[in-house]
Amino acid sequence: MKKIILLIIALFLIPITFAQDLEISIVSYTPETGSARLRILNPTAINYNDLKYSIDQGEENILVQRLASKKAISIFPTIEPGKHTITITSSNGLNFEQELQFGSTETDVLKQREELNKANKKQLELFKQGFQKETQQAQIEKQRNPYYVIAAILIAVAIATYYIIHKIRK
Repeated sequence: MKKIILLIIALFLIPITFAQDLEISIVSYTPETGSARLRILNPTAINYNDLKYSIDQGEENILVQRLASKKAISIFPTIEPGKHTITITSSNGLNFEQELQFGSTETDVLKQREELNKANKKQLELFKQGFQKETQQAQIEKQRNPYYVIAAILIAVAIATYYIIHKIRK
């Protein structure tokens, strides 16, 4: 009987011990203004009461009265770019910390630069193709135009010759 009770208690405690506390993620961030939107998710089967948060161990702010199981909320703090530690506490005894990087990291900047270079190369390639087509058309026009000019000159010379010969015979 004692073993069954211990087994039942252990089965109830297993989900609690393996459950993650909370998940904090950056939904959006504008480095120029410092405006951030953070999503706080409770993936556990536990409801947390009287949640409070602080940034870099600063002033504690009231987050929400109750964060139910499998629910999420958003907060909109103003945060400087860089690494910051978000701490969340509750009256249930939760003390959760997560470090987040706000703003562009060096790898993000390099990725953006690569994407920009790729886009620029595509634009340059399209421009080159268009330029080549235009130059080919211009060359074809130049090749056609001399024949018209030569033909016009020959016709003018032929008419002039005809009039000159015609006047000499009279």
